[in-house]
Amino acid sequence: PAPIVDFGHIKWEAARCTAHGDSLGNESVDGRLAWAIACNVARREQARKDKNLEEMVRTEGYSSVYQYVEGSNRTMARKLYPTYGAIDADGQVVNPEHWQAPVSVGAPCAFPKPYYDLVGFCTGGCLAAYQMVAFPEGEMTFPDALSRQQDHIMTLTPDSNMETLSYKSTPVQGYVSSIGRSENPMIKIETAGGDHMTAGSIVVTTNHPMLLADGRMVQASTLHEGDLLLDMYAQPEAITSLSSFSEKGKVYNVFIDSKDLKENVIVAGGLLNGSAFFQNEGQKYLNRAVLRLSLPDGLINE
Repeated sequence: PAPIVDFGHIKWEAARCTAHGDSLGNESVDGRLAWAIACNVARREQARKDKNLEEMVRTEGYSSVYQYVEGSNRTMARKLYPTYGAIDADGQVVNPEHWQAPVSVGAPCAFPKPYYDLVGFCTGGCLAAYQMVAFPEGEMTFPDALSRQQDHIMTLTPDSNMETLSYKSTPVQGYVSSIGRSENPMIKIETAGGDHMTAGSIVVTTNHPMLLADGRMVQASTLHEGDLLLDMYAQPEAITSLSSFSEKGKVYNVFIDSKDLKENVIVAGGLLNGSAFFQNEGQKYLNRAVLRLSLPDGLINE
């Protein structure tokens, strides 16, 4: 699928919804999605009766996306679910009625106001909106990548190891961002630099996956000063400072069209980071080695 689902004038991004007032646990997600699918069928049938072509196109598009999300949720540790609201004059998603859609399939389908509709799918975001990320065309922020409809991103190759990193252009499955400009707990990670990089910093959310110099993927909240991160040149970068703060704005990450662990390692701020895979079906690989040392030739196939 395209990074942003687009049916004519309707666009939305996968989104993190706590600040939107619509936070569900996994036990309620299946019920919300079942409600959405059933109500969309009823809505489509009514559009056909009314001969409302625009509404028919809209609901057919929703049906395709709901089916995709339903299939994806079968393998994801943190499932996606639809959320509903309105778009204000500034183009921001709002929920003026403080309304949460039902989580049972038999509940009424009516929205609280006629202008309410599907606005996103809820999950987690990670990088600050201004953080630079490596794409085939060069470094850019995730908002820039979204606006340009970038459908590939730079990742490690499957044969990369801790001594030799190589990169490839890998297809993007979809981008994820927060809904609206919410308050997010952030961490600024400052590093000392290495043989090929000067001292720098990266700003991430507390649950953002970062790759340590020993090859393990960990959450940013577990890092300490003195820990070694791995930079894009396979060099260790010592953490010199960690600053926790709250920042209002959107946060972003990306789903890669691959289940290979190394192809889910991206470059942001010159450091190796994990994609949204490591916050969903790949959570089980946190604190495990994603990169390993290469084997001497004499040990291969023995």
